[in-house]
Order: sequence, then C-alpha cells, then structure tokens
Amino acid sequence: MCQPKIFLLAAGYHKQAQRPFSLWSFSNGKSILDWQTHAFEKALPGNQVNIVVGYDYQKILANHPYLNFSYVLDWEKSNALQSFLSVINDFSSPTLVMYGDTVFYPETLTRLIGMEGDAVVVIDSVWKQRFSGRSQKDIAIAETLNIHPYGEVEYTGLVKFSPKVMNWISDHRDSAAHSNRNFIDLINDIRDAGFNVAAYDVIGAWSEMNEPNDLVHFILGNKAETLRRIRPQLKKSEICDQITCTQQDWKNNPSLIIKRVQAQFEGQRLIVRSSYFEEDSWETSNAGVFESILDIDCNDTHTMRKAIEHVFLSYGNPCAHAQVLIQPFISNVAMSGVIFTCDLFTGAPYYIINYDDVSGRPDSITSGQKSDLRTAIIFRRNIDAVHKIDSRLVKLIEAAKELEQILGYNKLDIEFAIDKENQMYIFQVRPIAVKHDAHQINEKQLALFLQSAWQHFKKWQKKSPSILGDDTIFSGMTDWNPAEIIGNRPNPLAVSLYHYLITEDIWARQRAEYGYRDVRPAPLVHNFCSQPYVDCRASINSLIPSSLPEEVALRLANVYLDILKDNHQLHDKVELDVVFTIWVPTFRQDAEIRFKNRNISTQDIDILEQALKKLTARALVRLNEDTSSIKCLSERFVEVMGSHLDPVDKAYQLIADCRRFGTLAFAHAARAGFVAVALLKSFIQKGTLSQKRMLEFQASVSTVAGDFQNALDDHSVSVDVLIKQFGHLRPGTYDVNQTAYWENPDFYFDCQRPRMTQHTSCDGLVFTKHEREGFQAFLDALPTEIKVDEFIRYLSQAIQAREKTKFEFSRNLSVALDLLIQYGKEVLGLTREEVGYLTFDDIKALKIGQLDEKLIPKFVQLRKTDSVEKHLAKLPGLICCENDFFGYEQEKSQANFITRLSVVAELIFIKANQNEPLDGKIVVIPSADPGFDWLFSHNIAGLITQYGGANSHMAIRCAELGIPAAIGIGDKQYDSLQNGRMILDCHKGRFEYV
Repeated sequence: MCQPKIFLLAAGYHKQAQRPFSLWSFSNGKSILDWQTHAFEKALPGNQVNIVVGYDYQKILANHPYLNFSYVLDWEKSNALQSFLSVINDFSSPTLVMYGDTVFYPETLTRLIGMEGDAVVVIDSVWKQRFSGRSQKDIAIAETLNIHPYGEVEYTGLVKFSPKVMNWISDHRDSAAHSNRNFIDLINDIRDAGFNVAAYDVIGAWSEMNEPNDLVHFILGNKAETLRRIRPQLKKSEICDQITCTQQDWKNNPSLIIKRVQAQFEGQRLIVRSSYFEEDSWETSNAGVFESILDIDCNDTHTMRKAIEHVFLSYGNPCAHAQVLIQPFISNVAMSGVIFTCDLFTGAPYYIINYDDVSGRPDSITSGQKSDLRTAIIFRRNIDAVHKIDSRLVKLIEAAKELEQILGYNKLDIEFAIDKENQMYIFQVRPIAVKHDAHQINEKQLALFLQSAWQHFKKWQKKSPSILGDDTIFSGMTDWNPAEIIGNRPNPLAVSLYHYLITEDIWARQRAEYGYRDVRPAPLVHNFCSQPYVDCRASINSLIPSSLPEEVALRLANVYLDILKDNHQLHDKVELDVVFTIWVPTFRQDAEIRFKNRNISTQDIDILEQALKKLTARALVRLNEDTSSIKCLSERFVEVMGSHLDPVDKAYQLIADCRRFGTLAFAHAARAGFVAVALLKSFIQKGTLSQKRMLEFQASVSTVAGDFQNALDDHSVSVDVLIKQFGHLRPGTYDVNQTAYWENPDFYFDCQRPRMTQHTSCDGLVFTKHEREGFQAFLDALPTEIKVDEFIRYLSQAIQAREKTKFEFSRNLSVALDLLIQYGKEVLGLTREEVGYLTFDDIKALKIGQLDEKLIPKFVQLRKTDSVEKHLAKLPGLICCENDFFGYEQEKSQANFITRLSVVAELIFIKANQNEPLDGKIVVIPSADPGFDWLFSHNIAGLITQYGGANSHMAIRCAELGIPAAIGIGDKQYDSLQNGRMILDCHKGRFEYV
C-alpha cells in the first residue's frame, strides 16, 4: 500500500496564550509538536510530515529546524481547511490530514492507515464524556457531524483521503476553499458525492490541546492504561506485567480470564487491583475507595474468582468498560508509600514522601491501616537534603523525576515500593486532583526566600555577648510557643503585636526580674519565611538562674541545647523536661538522670540546686507584687474607651497600655502558674498527692474560665451582660480575622444548648495530714518562712492569676483589633483581612503623622503578596541545621495527655462558623488558646489540639473539668487526622481510629 502524505495544520494560535499550539512546552522541555511528530515516526517510520505554519512561524522553525514546513501567507484569514488547500499540490496520493492542536497515540495512526474507505474520518462517540468535568461551553464549540451508525459525534481533526477523493477535491478546490467552509462541510460533500466514508471511533483516546495540561490528561488514563503507556519508557523504576479485564469480559467468560491469568503468571502470588475511570480524575481523587485484594495464589481458581468479583462489586454499578487489573504481588517489600511531586494543598515545589519501612506491606500507606509512618519533605531545587533524612529515598526521587520528564508534568501522586534487592516498583501514577489556582507559585522566588532564611539562621549561630552557648536551634513550639499563640503562618499584624507586647522585651524582662539571667536585648522570636520561631538558646539562657557562676551557666546552656538536639520531641516541653527552672522535691534524682553522661559535674548540680531553691522560695511570695499593675490596666481601659480619641489613636493607646500594665503582669502570672503546676506534678511523683487529688484541687480553684461557664449556666444572665463581660474573647488572641464573641453571640452564648457537666465542686478542699506533711517537707527544704496554708493559697492564686491577667490584657488587645477593623474600613478602605497586613509600626506612624494614609493600601498589597509567597515555604517545627530549610523528616510530637480517662467518640473539626452540634464529640482545634473556652459550654467528649503544652490554658481547663485531652499533638499527627470514630485513651497515652 502506498504510504500517505501527511499534513499537520499548525498555522493558528491560542488566543489566550498568544502563541502557536505547537510551541506549548511541558516541564520536560518537549512541545506538542514533538509529541505529534514522534507519534507519526512511530506509526509511519520514515514518512515526511509536512507542517503547515503561519503565526510566529520563525520560532517554530528555529525550534525544529529538521522538519519540513509550508507557510500560509494569509493565515489570519484562513481556517484549517483553507490552510490545507493553499499548500497541497499533489492530489494523486493518499493523504492524511491532522489539526495542529490535537494528539493521538501512535497505534491510532497505525490503525487508521490500515483502514479501507475512500475517506476515513476519526471520530469520538463518547465526546461529551471524553474527560471528567467537560463543560457545556466546551461541548457547545465542539466540531460535530452525524455519521452512521453512531449518530452525532465529535470530529477529532484527523482524516485520511484516498487518491480518488483527493482528485475529487482537486476538481472542487475553489468551492471547498470558500471562507465559510470547513472540514465538516468537506466530509459531508464527499459523502454526498457518493464516496464511501468510513468512521474510526477512538472512544475518547485523543486530546485537543486547549491548555498544556491537556496532554497529561491524555496520557494518564485509568490505573491500568497509565501503567501500560508509561512502562516502556521507564529506566529508573519498573512496572510489573499486567492483565486487565473489563466487566463485560468477566460476565461473558470468567473462566477464560482466569485461564489467561494462570497461563501468564503461573506459580506466582498475585494482586487484583481496582482500575476504574471513577477512581482518579483531574477533579477528584477516589484513592482507596475501591478494593484491591493482595497476595493471591495464582493457582487457586476459587480465590482468584472471588477476588476479581469482589473488586468489581466495590465499584457499585460499573459500566461494561470498567476494568480490573491483575499483577504479580511484591512480597519482599523493604519500603512502600506514596510520593507527591508537589505540595498537595498549595502546589508548592516540594516532594512529599509518606512511607512505611517497617511493616513489609506494599499498601500500608494507601490502606490507612498503619499510623506509625514516616514523612519526608524535600524542596525540589535542593534535593541533596534527602541524604540526611534517608538515603534510600534518592532512588525514589530519581524515579519520580523520570516520570515527570516522561509526562511533562510535575503534579503527580505516585504509589511505589522498593524491595529488599533495592528494585523500585511503580504501582500507580495519578494526577493530583486538588486545584492550586489560588496559589501563584514562583519557584525561583521561593528558593530565594529559603536561601535568605538559611542565611539568617547561619548568622544567629554566632556567639552573643549576652547569651551563652556555642550555637542555637529554632523551634515554633518552645517557651512562648508562637505556633500556638499566633499560628505557624500568622499575618503581619499578629506578628508585630506579639513582638511588641511579648517577645521584643517583656519576656526577657520578666525572667530577669524573677531571678534568671538577663538576656536583653535579644529577641525571642525570629521569622523564617514569615513563620515564627523561638531562639532556643536565648530561651534556655533566660531560664538559667542569674546567681550561677558564669562557667556553670555556660556548661548548662550547652548541655540543655544538646539534650534538645538529641530529643527533638521535647521542643514543646523545654521547661519541663530539658531545663530545670525551679526546685522540686525530686530535683536530685531528675538531675542525675537528665545529666547522665553529660558535661555536668556533681558540684554543678549542687550549685544549681541551691540557686533554684532561692529562686523558688522567692517565687512563693512575690505574686501579688508582680501582678499589681493589672488593676491599673483595667482602670485605664475605661478612661481610653470613654475618651474622644479617633479609633486609630484609641487602638494605639490600648496596645501601649497593654504592654505597660498588662503583659508584664501576665508574664509573671504565667511563670507563677507554671511553678504551681510543676510543683503539683512533682508532689504526684513524690507520692505526696495522687493524680485524682491534684485534679480535685485544680477543679476547686475559681478561675475566669469557670466564671464564664457559670454565667452561661445561669439563664438569668442576659446575653447583653455576657457580651459586656466576655464579649472581647476570640479564638486566636492576636488574629484580626477571628471573630470576637460579641460578633456572634447567638453561637458563643447559646443558652439553649445543654451545658457541660461540671466537675464535682471542691470548694473548701481540705488537704489530708499526709499531704500537708509533704508540703511542709518541701517548704523545709527551701530558705523560706511561709507556712503550709500560705503555700496552698499561693498554689490557688497562681493558677487564678494566670487566667485573670490574660483575660484583662486580652481585653485591651481585642478591642484594639475591633477599632483597627473599623478604622481600616471607614478611613483606609481596607477589608478585615487586609487590616491583618498592617503592623504596629504603621499604627504608631499613622498616629504621629509619619505615614500618609494614602500609602497604606499599597503597603498592604505588597505585604500580602510577600506573605502569601513566603507562606508556601515548608519548614520543620524544629530547625537544627542548615539543611532543614530544604528538606526534613516531619517529627511526630509527643502529645500531653490530660486526665487518665478514656473515651470513644466521633471526631469533629472546629470551623470558623461552627453550626454542627458538638455534644458527645471529640473536638479538634489548632491551638490551646483561651478563646476556645466556649467549647466547654457544650458536652464535648474530649479535646485534641495541634499546638499547646502541658501547662497551656486548655490543658488546665480540661484537667479542671475532667475532660480527656491530647494537647499539642504536633503537625504530623494533626495533618493525619480525619473524620471518623476514635478512641482517646489518656491513661495509655494514645489516640487512634476504631
């Protein structure tokens, strides 16, 4: 048979992209034209492809100098048919014509060449469902024709004409070239002229290039199709042999299918896998929805039949084309898991690897049946960081890169396994279904942000005159815990307010006044890619008694840092399990364990013990003096709110007063609260108190949170009174985007809901003789004259003061945020969200006239862009070395379990506008902030928080109310949570799905 002449019609261009379709390129550097010419070369080796060009033809020629081109002079006024007729000069040969914006598989072209007919038109009978989610607009503009026996179908832009038809076209060239004629008209005319027009139905196996990702839509079909298409091109990994059968094939002759399987895979163990078109699409991923049956004996006909039927049944009511995939089962698995080639939620350029290297199962990740898994996160531009995490992952990333190169697409979800012989297997490749349109990603810019953060980290490794220690590490959950208080991706206003009110000076001033080392002017919190981190060296120094000799303090600083480096899970428990900050009865035995094989001598421990005893004795008598300024804060609040100042001036004054009279008192009260709780826990360890008695004591202490609870329970208290007293509270003390209670009173003060059953009242709790003797023994060991009753009073007042001072200072802050929202809207024309991109320095400059209000919107937009881009960076909770900026393994934090209770209940995540009932549910929230106190007005069964420590507000409240809780479970465990029924067992220290 005579080989056809080939014409590829690529004269036009994509109007939106303003470039020829042929030049659209993918991440592997290949273009659509490369794909098309490769397909022709494979189907018709040696045949010359004549490419008809017009728009920007010079670029096409420059990129493909080895191809044959014809130029259409009047391409702007020509459609595809006219372009073809203007360049054709041989009407005696079979001719194949294809649109320049369509792609087909080589086998389609091969079959087309072999088909008989005067004209063979390639059509698509499933055109309305060719790809998932095809819009009505796209369907409306499709080129369609009616052809027997299919009815209305889409013309794919591919047709083959015989020499007879070509001669007819030559005779009718002038009429065919008329401006309103197209290929559909030509095909209809050929049929009307009596020629035999045959149809080749590709049933969706083609693609029209409207956007670059369309090629990947084309290549990635269902599971079996995808694996079959990419298998021949893989060098870095392997895809197992496969057999597929359709639902129709199985219904017609299941025995034949089984015989075929047994013949091909004789003696092997097999896996029967789902491969359904509904399983994975570009709009949704149904990964794991359908069944797969593992480790089947190929020779066991009965088991094989049941497995295939079971997988088909998992589809529900599948169509006749639904497939099941059968492959050899990989049994000697060393590692298995899933790699995403971008961040799942933002599309940021990271490799996210979730894997299991313990169980030996090939499906432990996808089945969701194992929780003790590893997660590695690697920045695409610096994959060398993977070596320090797990060198075995290098092979995986190389395999993922090869797949990206083959597909020209870098947003893939790849299921893999590596066996004990180090062979890499690919089980599945699917597109990541999450849309990332909201995130404009500049990979180069993100790399610069990370580089800048890395340089800042390096700079702060240098020794400081006021801070001891050879180097430092940074943590988002240490000390004042910015990840909990302002979030791990706070807006600029929250960052600046937290800095001004706490982490610039107040934190260090409080420690110095208390008797610890004065580390000023060192800041506590640094920002890496707009994410807040505590300088652990500065924090540790600020918790070392100032009376220690310098050489002892230096040894302690370095040892404390070493303990933290060796035990990453303790970075949210530094004051409990790393640094000794007060003296407790168990100090000696704790110190011997903690300092074992460390550079701390017995003499150092003696000196530290004496210093801590003095500091602790002073702590027991200073609380009232330290917190006295809070009364002044309340008085000044009334004065400021009664003044005639403008909103921005009032906001400034409230914030300034908050720092002057509020946050230092709160810092002292928080330190006292920590001392009280630490002492109570030490009494449990010593045997002076039981856990139950400690909880009874905590429940007996009257706090602001308890007052709120009681006010809600008292139905005689009006909503107006509740708003006046508690309306300033908000979930997220520093976050302007969080609504205050007064803004949604119907929800926060819903008096119709059943209330939390109160913990048994223990007012007037009387300690036993044994307990009082234990307290006395503790006091006798300290250089103090206070009595047991005074000590008990201190424990109660310290717990109360922490809640009271925070309640008072947060009123100033919350009302200031309300005023800034008002000022932003009425004067600056800013939305509430945009107000979050102001800073406290802006407010100060506006107040004194240093900043023109007209400039604010521009500043806001610049900061918003900068912040959004930086927040795409993924950083670990603890930054210990330079490589951590480019790759790290996600830590599994040790949660703080509160109470010894156990509960089984449904999990529920708290949303911004919560309407679902919470009664009887285990509630999940991001932080242990007091603004979530309203939760306790519902009969919640338990609580889980992402951030928060053992002494955080919510930990104390749950202990008081007897609610089982896991406080501060960390990023990794929090991210793995999903809706479902869970057991929260605080006694055994676990939470898992049931």
